[in-house]
Amino acid sequence: MDSLPKRILGMVKVLHEYGYKNIYIYPGMSPSGMNWRFSIGRMKAGIWPQQDHLVYGSVKNEGEVEWSEDCSSSEILARNFVNYYGLSDDDKKSYANCYLNWYSELLKMLEDHELLVFYADYDAPHSYLLKFAPGYRGKYS
Repeated sequence: MDSLPKRILGMVKVLHEYGYKNIYIYPGMSPSGMNWRFSIGRMKAGIWPQQDHLVYGSVKNEGEVEWSEDCSSSEILARNFVNYYGLSDDDKKSYANCYLNWYSELLKMLEDHELLVFYADYDAPHSYLLKFAPGYRGKYS
């Protein structure tokens, strides 16, 4: 089974497949390197990340998230995310089709054990990818 961070990354892809195209994830690593951090939010006019994200969290390989007691798959996480945060048809209106393709390609390039990390207190392994990220406007827009 994939680690919880990998399932969360997969969850965002599943949300996109469900039509929630304005949802983004901005992942990083804690200063200690022990916890994977993430913020998930709604893009505004295709711009991300936003200060008013839906959730910010920090997890290890296994654990819990506030929106789902069952974290066993990306699909279950996605269904529970939709219900917990009340995603609606407005979240299906997209300015972000380029982001969807970019994100999907990022997931394909990751090794099985590799997590997506855009920021850290050290040189983040994927920070260079942000310069090509559709709609990315710095830490918070």
